Amino acid sequence: MFGVAQFDRNLQECRVGVVSTFSVALLLISGCHSKPDSMRTLPSPNKEIFYTVETSRGAGPVSNDYTSVYAHLSHGGKTTKQVVLSGEYIENATITWTSPTDVDICVLEGLTDTFRNQVTLITGDDPASSYTIHNHFREHC
Repeated sequence: MFGVAQFDRNLQECRVGVVSTFSVALLLISGCHSKPDSMRTLPSPNKEIFYTVETSRGAGPVSNDYTSVYAHLSHGGKTTKQVVLSGEYIENATITWTSPTDVDICVLEGLTDTFRNQVTLITGDDPASSYTIHNHFREHC
């Protein structure tokens, strides 16, 4: 019986070691989410809707600048946001409202990871607390 108990203890120690090692590796790979280094706020024709362009600067030769464009709705004391566009080196993206529900997003350079051509922002149960925006991606504008 001594051999089986010793084996179980060694197995548990091995599992703890593997989990700890995996956790540290995951933390290093994913990095820590922090506030962006720069943020631009872009108003819309509707005072409750606005976009932000948030950029985190890379900290070395293998770390790229990363930018996310968010649509925000602030209604009835509640706020919500959704990512519209994200990618590397797109911090100079321009946003033009072509109507109260349509947006042109122009990206001159960079790499895009995410683009949503439609976002619906909801802050409550009543119809006035939801808003749908149609996004149009443009290059070389």
